Amino acid sequence: MKHVRLAILAATVAAAAAMAAVVLTAKPRPRLPAVTIAERPLPAGGDFTLASQAGRFDLAAVRGRPVVLAFGYTACPDVCPTTLTTVAAALRALAPAVAAEVVPVFVSIDPGRDTVEQLARYVAFFHPALIGAVGTPAEIAAVATRYDVTYARVGAGPGYSLDHSAELHVLDRAGRPAARLPHDVAPEVLAAALARVAGAATSPPTTPVVAASGPPLAAAADQAVVVEDAYVRLVPAASPNTAAFMRLRNPTAAARAVVGGASPAARTVELHTHLHEDGVMRMRRVERIDVAAGGTTELAPGGLHVMMFDLVRPLVDGETVELELELDDGQRVRVAAPVRSAPPSPSSPMGGHAHRP
Repeated sequence: MKHVRLAILAATVAAAAAMAAVVLTAKPRPRLPAVTIAERPLPAGGDFTLASQAGRFDLAAVRGRPVVLAFGYTACPDVCPTTLTTVAAALRALAPAVAAEVVPVFVSIDPGRDTVEQLARYVAFFHPALIGAVGTPAEIAAVATRYDVTYARVGAGPGYSLDHSAELHVLDRAGRPAARLPHDVAPEVLAAALARVAGAATSPPTTPVVAASGPPLAAAADQAVVVEDAYVRLVPAASPNTAAFMRLRNPTAAARAVVGGASPAARTVELHTHLHEDGVMRMRRVERIDVAAGGTTELAPGGLHVMMFDLVRPLVDGETVELELELDDGQRVRVAAPVRSAPPSPSSPMGGHAHRP
């Protein structure tokens, strides 16, 4: 019996030693790197005075308060609504006392079309604290130079668009640029930047409420493209343009493409994409949107989308908009897309790409 107890004790000691050896030689679990946003060099910045819905807006007059500046125009169908939705969500993520200190300003780079009244209606759609500012072409050019904002007119006639820098500028209490963030940054990141310059903390993040876009549309057995999760972006009544987003799925063995579209809600419907180059967003028309055999193509904010120019009337949240997509084989796909606000964009690469099987 004594020998048995000794054998058991020896086995126990050996097992413990082996386990200790494993513990000592095991490599520590690597720590995941923190998620960071690559910021471009800060601009020189500087004071300016522009017209706004509350009279002349003077940046120097709000010295001592944090400021977030965005640049864009009211006819922008995708990037600018995304930018201002992000600003609004960031303000809601701050403690109320801190959010009340922040001065959010949307500067129009389109003085030829954006009046003070139009801007007032536009920015109020996103958040009541937003200030819409505009000036003469020379005044806007001077502000753009101070904040390293690039913009250029694309196209002729009243329906022209603008390539422009799509960034958010956070100014500290002294009016100095403190952060330069992409327009589709996560609202929590913008809120943290504002809280940092305000010397405060952000509120616990909340989960955004996103309206359901409805079930996938039924398709005929021989239909080459099935449309899923379609919706039309809700835009302010002052905005004449919007965009439709969706998932295009091709269940067949032959590649297909969308080559055109139409809608009774808009006078012109085109296929577009966005190019993101050094902080400048360039919206460009494309002749086709390919859908690989057995694959899907995402149409998403910041990427591929169906542009709806010159809306017949302002859209209403929750209503259904009829769209018709034309395929390269002559088929036409009818889409019933609900109107809803797009959620703030997460900090992620631009959407709107084709998935291959």
